[in-house]
Amino acid sequence: MDNKKHTLKDDLRNDDITAADLKPEFGRKAVHLFALIIPILYLIVPHRPAMLILASFAFASILMDLLKYYDRRFRLLYLKIGGKMLREHEVKRFTASSYILSAALISFFVFDTWVAIIVITYIILGDTAAAFFGIRFGKHKTINDKTLEGSIAFFLSAYFGAIAFKLFAGLSAPWSAVFTGALVATVVESLPLGIDDNFTVPLLTGVLLQLLFIGHF
Repeated sequence: MDNKKHTLKDDLRNDDITAADLKPEFGRKAVHLFALIIPILYLIVPHRPAMLILASFAFASILMDLLKYYDRRFRLLYLKIGGKMLREHEVKRFTASSYILSAALISFFVFDTWVAIIVITYIILGDTAAAFFGIRFGKHKTINDKTLEGSIAFFLSAYFGAIAFKLFAGLSAPWSAVFTGALVATVVESLPLGIDDNFTVPLLTGVLLQLLFIGHF
């Protein structure tokens, strides 16, 4: 029986899963876009059932992340199946899915509906566009290893995505809030806060919009 303690790095190395295998950013963002089902779900499903569905997915994602960290057999299975969709740091920490599902759950519980919908839209569309344009066209580095091109893409995608939800879903969000929120989300996404931006962008932007345009929680 092998009593050797296996680390996460050992599992990556011994099972032929390398750091290079964890970098298909475009595939990650295609999956990321699927998260648009979150604001759409909240528009077509009543509040309580929508919250139960969202809470179930958030709990399941967090549970899998914990098992991935603490249970080696589960970790190996997880890495075999979905390792190529992970960033290297996500092998040891919570995945983007857990962060965005948790942020969405908190947002829909704490913020007004239109605030929650647009801040989740900001991070889904903005982050996807920033990754694509930052990798493909990014030449001017800013803070936190971001690029100016990526940040511009984030803002434009977040802004026009929120406009689309406002127009087609009839959100009561003021036009000034849509613009302000997109700008704030872009700034938050670029800051080195030490917490995944899938969590910080919707929550910090939501707090500001709630205070500025609603006045209370």
